[in-house]
Amino acid sequence: MLDKTLTENDAQAISRFVAACEDGKRFYTHAAKEVTERDLRALFLDQATLREEVENVLSPEYEKRMGKPLKHKHTLEGKLTEWYADLKVAFLDPAKSNYVLVEQLEEAEERTLVEMQKAIHAVDDHPLKNKMNELLTKMIKSQQDILQYKEAMRAAS
Repeated sequence: MLDKTLTENDAQAISRFVAACEDGKRFYTHAAKEVTERDLRALFLDQATLREEVENVLSPEYEKRMGKPLKHKHTLEGKLTEWYADLKVAFLDPAKSNYVLVEQLEEAEERTLVEMQKAIHAVDDHPLKNKMNELLTKMIKSQQDILQYKEAMRAAS
């Protein structure tokens, strides 16, 4: 049953939120393949899984209300960020590559969280806004794990 309570504005906000998660998921998955430390690889895969969870929660909300699937694609900004990180790592001492990946992911994540906050602010539907805020809160908390790992890496070097 189609629930037309989702405005075009809300649909665009969900789409932006999910696109940001898709970029993050792809970047974290890619980075997990590149790092040499098992703990860091597991942390990156956890981050990718959380972003997939966000997609799995919000995509049906979009589909239920719009009557069509949400097409989420890797954004140009996401691709460029990933390529830049790869390029930066390629020219570094391999011992520093894990730190650089963490650093690049942190920077990308800051931009992602800002984009998600903008999307939430744009939503008119209060239950949807609350759901998006809950997901964002989970992502912010999980981001603390990355920051702690980065600090531990910095302290160890």
